[in-house]
Amino acid sequence: MTCGIYIHVPFCLHRCRYCTFYSTTDAVPGAGEYAAALEVHLEQLTPHISRHLVFDTVYFGGGTPSCMPPVFFKQVLEFLQKRMPMHGDPEITVEMNPETVDREYLAGLKQAGVNRVSIGIQSMDPAVLNRLGRVHSAETAERTVLIATELFDNVSVDFMIGIAGMAADPSGSISPDLLEQVQHVSVYILEGDHVREMQMDEDSGAAQYLTVCDYLENHGLIQYEISNFSRPGFHSRHNVHYWHGDPYLGLGPSAHSYLDGSRLAEEADLTDFMDGSFQLTENRVDPESRIREEIMLALRLRTGIDLQQIPRAFRRVMSGELKALSRRFPDLLAGAGTEFRLTRKGMLLSNEIFERVLFPDRNYNSEMGDS
Repeated sequence: MTCGIYIHVPFCLHRCRYCTFYSTTDAVPGAGEYAAALEVHLEQLTPHISRHLVFDTVYFGGGTPSCMPPVFFKQVLEFLQKRMPMHGDPEITVEMNPETVDREYLAGLKQAGVNRVSIGIQSMDPAVLNRLGRVHSAETAERTVLIATELFDNVSVDFMIGIAGMAADPSGSISPDLLEQVQHVSVYILEGDHVREMQMDEDSGAAQYLTVCDYLENHGLIQYEISNFSRPGFHSRHNVHYWHGDPYLGLGPSAHSYLDGSRLAEEADLTDFMDGSFQLTENRVDPESRIREEIMLALRLRTGIDLQQIPRAFRRVMSGELKALSRRFPDLLAGAGTEFRLTRKGMLLSNEIFERVLFPDRNYNSEMGDS
């Protein structure tokens, strides 16, 4: 079975106002020092890795991985290729912020073996960038994308929507000229109690999401997941592993793994991690809970779920529950035979649908179809 490796790089020059991922703005350790700590972490996790697993994606996320020099990625990829079975031509992705890279840096990444970059732009509107706490300009973002597309065949960009003060017309925040250059776009709705004062009202945010979906598809970027759009053949292979319920390996402080039926989590503490004082927790996942999670993850994809893919023992129960949901909320969940998928409106209310899939015995008083 093919699966992915996630490497958490928790270093940032500046922390954005909306971010909830584990990160630090303290001094960044040396490339060799952090790479060595990751290799020791891999040794701790090796007993949990089935020999039947083959890895075909590596994803460096953060934090801001581009705080690290290109030699860091070279060192990590070298020890992974020596110690892990790698399949074919792996997809190697590095997340980055525009203000942390230039042509020389990006060329160094390519030389290190990276073949996909994901650039956190969030907006091309200076006022929105300021509100989010971003420190790059729209001009810097555009220049970074231009250089990246000259060097890499697979470039992804991130945008955020649902931010108070954003224009209804998405072209002001998501440049049409920039879209013509990239192969993949992720669009995230600003969410969370900690940023409530920065959010649009719910109805305006929903309308903007639907408008942006149409806008991106009109530029040749087809929605394949709730928040992700790509040109044909350029979906994120790494993230699709998650949505297909495949095993995955996570290295670094706060990183999670799903291996051999267990969830493994590393403590979010850089000091302990660098000292080799790993705080790994392990939780076995019971079969029914895992099947429900796999259905939830598959429903994130535009193609949805075919219940013929799940074990026969769970098929009848899950079919009954999903049919009942699709009858109750036909504008949110479409079903035909054993196949179910979220409508675009259903994608807006996906968290509520997922709650009902994961926890069917709860008493739900709200009617999603009325929202």
